[in-house]
Amino acid sequence: MCIKIYNGYDDKTIFFIFDHYAIGEKYREKGSSKQRWLKGQIEKARQFVKDNHTAQPEHYPLFLTLARTGMRLGEALGLQWGDLDFRGKFIEIRRALVEGQLTTTKTGKTRRVDGSPQLMETLKSLRHRRKEQALKQGWGKVPDWIFINQDGKPIDQGNLRGRVHYKACEIANLRRVRIHDIRHSYATIRIAAGHNIADVSRQLGHASIKITVDTYFHWIPNQNSSEVSELDDLGRERNHPQPIRNQNKKGIPTIAVSP
Repeated sequence: MCIKIYNGYDDKTIFFIFDHYAIGEKYREKGSSKQRWLKGQIEKARQFVKDNHTAQPEHYPLFLTLARTGMRLGEALGLQWGDLDFRGKFIEIRRALVEGQLTTTKTGKTRRVDGSPQLMETLKSLRHRRKEQALKQGWGKVPDWIFINQDGKPIDQGNLRGRVHYKACEIANLRRVRIHDIRHSYATIRIAAGHNIADVSRQLGHASIKITVDTYFHWIPNQNSSEVSELDDLGRERNHPQPIRNQNKKGIPTIAVSP
């Protein structure tokens, strides 16, 4: 098995990024300002990853967190182990780490997001690896931050973009796409699949559902015309009520008409 790790990132991470955008691609609007990967580029990415495997993916948990929750990059980098509830399968977003500065979330509010089984298991495995890493590095304890660099410090956004994300695109000969587009893919995939838009809005941390609707309006599935036709059926039921059968004290069935 050929194992390759390029400048701090691994090909399992690359595969996940490419595969996720491959899924999100079919939901993207023609002429959209959001950058897209063409089908041929996706196939190049798949072949690139197929030829290379890695045993210790370092950045995969971070990209999986972004894709399964829709949280902003700064919110993900600001996560600490105390924000996770493995039993309840949720994550509390209490802060953000933006360009090395600790700040509040964009809305200034703490929110709870649901974690998929795959994500929570991945983060649980990461915590186990962090314990081994802390022991090996002599840190004394596991760092509070979930996503860290080799020194146990929070990951720098610029390094993540340039040395991991964009470098992955370059090696695979793919067009650059923003890390933030993972958030857009999360939203479009869920909304196009018919998920409750209020829940999607809550997960994204939008200040109001109006922002979600205005941003992703084009991905809301078209309503079936047959649903409108049901109004006629409801009207007929109202105008022609069905008899309701009851029994009197002697047990003889009687008929009552609903008003």
